[in-house]
Amino acid sequence: MEYLTRLLKNLQHTPDFNFHPKCEKLNILQLSFADDLLLFCRGDLKSAQMLNECFQQFSSASGLVANQGKSCIYFGGVPEHVQQQILASLGFSLGELPFRYLGVPLSAKRLSVNQCQPLLDRILAKVQSWTTRFLSYAGRLQMIKSVLLSIQSFWTQVFPLPKKILMKIESICKKFLWTWEVEGSKKALVAWTQLYWPKTAGGLNITDIVTWNKAAILKQMWNLCNKKDRLWIKWMHIYYIKKEKTWNVKANQAAWTTQKILKAGKYLIEARINVEEVMSGKDYSIRDVYNKMRGEFIKVNWRRLICNNCSSPRWMFIMYIAVQNRLYTKDRLMKWGSITSAECVLCEAADESHDHLFFTCKYSSSVWEKVLNWAGIGRRARIWSEEIKWASTYATGRKADATIYRMILAGAVYYLWQERNWRIFRKKKRKAEELVRMIVQDIHCRCSKWLKLEKKLQALNFYP
Repeated sequence: MEYLTRLLKNLQHTPDFNFHPKCEKLNILQLSFADDLLLFCRGDLKSAQMLNECFQQFSSASGLVANQGKSCIYFGGVPEHVQQQILASLGFSLGELPFRYLGVPLSAKRLSVNQCQPLLDRILAKVQSWTTRFLSYAGRLQMIKSVLLSIQSFWTQVFPLPKKILMKIESICKKFLWTWEVEGSKKALVAWTQLYWPKTAGGLNITDIVTWNKAAILKQMWNLCNKKDRLWIKWMHIYYIKKEKTWNVKANQAAWTTQKILKAGKYLIEARINVEEVMSGKDYSIRDVYNKMRGEFIKVNWRRLICNNCSSPRWMFIMYIAVQNRLYTKDRLMKWGSITSAECVLCEAADESHDHLFFTCKYSSSVWEKVLNWAGIGRRARIWSEEIKWASTYATGRKADATIYRMILAGAVYYLWQERNWRIFRKKKRKAEELVRMIVQDIHCRCSKWLKLEKKLQALNFYP
């Protein structure tokens, strides 16, 4: 491949090879070979023959030969009679735009929804797999962040995605998180836009794909400003930029993708970021620019309960929902008309609400006080708002006592919510002592990875 690259560099400087455009309407011939090699040249017979001779030299030196049955020639703005001459001379078949290259569609025009359907199909295939039905909320959240959004991230490295496609991807992820499915509708526990926020601001730090797409487009503009040794960038500078600042160029006759790249500077201006400072930087990080474009967020007072908690992901997700009073307790369901009775299934003595469940209920307060006693905290259970206030004040440091307290709070919330659901849907009941023992055992298992926590737990009973 290096040999062919050197040949092409030498070839483009020869006087008979018309590589650079000299007229407003660009005529391009593209050769696509089976080994994922793309070659471009001016759309005339002589240039195509010279390019083919160059490739034949490469084939004789390397032994790699283009498969004419799998290779095609794609034309753009080339007259019909010239096309026939080139096809007859080279012996390749005629291809049609758009076509897929490295898994993404390439087209001279704006991408349509149908052309982006393979992207949606890949995401849907991951979501609709039977294995995803066994994932918890935390498991689905992790799959969205590490798998589903990574698929679209690869496409945004190549070209800007249509807004309709971005909205569709967002809709798939939203429904998958809250319902396991991609069809139908259900009330979300937390607004999707809030989940974009950092954890310190009360979100879950899910990538905002609209803003990410803008930051990815800006990387192409940064390449135009800094990677001037590349052939396509040389062509852009000769034909469109012409010694102007890239973000000030107006190319109304250019292709849709080219216009998107040249106009991407407006995204930085809208975010009140210095365009010249970003474009003149030595390196470009999509993640860093994405964070700058999101701006600053107001931190919530309970952020330490979520950010610095060593609990399991399942505990943390239910804790995150509980901190915002968004769990589907019976008082909420009754207001929506979903149920007719709001009796608490844990104590069977009062109506179920968020404050009653954490920790006014006789059963839940018994569990919480036993866990507190095991951790060496001698006080009675309080209502939910006071418990959060106490934890946000006295359990925010990195010491072992504060870390273990945040874990037992998340564990108590998780197992009480699980016990409530088991009694409703499975008709199973467990004693308060069983829940306490499971919380303690899980904490011992989780803390075995950290030496300072393991030393602290050695002073506590393994079986309370």
